[in-house]
Amino acid sequence: MDKIQIRKEIESLIQNIKEHFDNALTQDHIPQLELDMVVSKIEKLHQKAIILNYLNNPSNYSHNQTNTVPLTAEVPNKQTDLFGNHQEPKNPAKPSLKTEDIRTHIGINDKFQFITELFEGNENEYSAALNQLNTYPSYLEAEAFLNSIRSLYKWKEDNTFADKFLKIVRKKLK
Repeated sequence: MDKIQIRKEIESLIQNIKEHFDNALTQDHIPQLELDMVVSKIEKLHQKAIILNYLNNPSNYSHNQTNTVPLTAEVPNKQTDLFGNHQEPKNPAKPSLKTEDIRTHIGINDKFQFITELFEGNENEYSAALNQLNTYPSYLEAEAFLNSIRSLYKWKEDNTFADKFLKIVRKKLK
């Protein structure tokens, strides 16, 4: 995906949300299905906006992660995930020493398969997802993020590439 395509998708989502919301305002009682649909579209809009932000400012995201963290490294007070959700560090007094990059677990062939099959051919989005996954200390904490990726890219339950990707993530974050 490029910036122009993302912008078009954002514009379309905004228009669609507005239409649903305008229709809902004409009713005394808004059906739950209608509300669920609007919330789902707002979540997609948020995800696309974060991706557009990444594409506009790739320098804000580290592509060259090191495998060590100096013991004197400062831990930021606030962090955000790929979707802009604020996260507080678990223990701000001590930096995490678990810094192994998930990329070390992914072979070159797998990388290109994941980009093509799971991230619609967009290496930037794949890289942003891996950067975000590297911030999680455990698989349990990464699950919500993984579910949002699965939803965003519409991964099927029986997708062998998705299963392989998730297996690698589990191995890294176990």
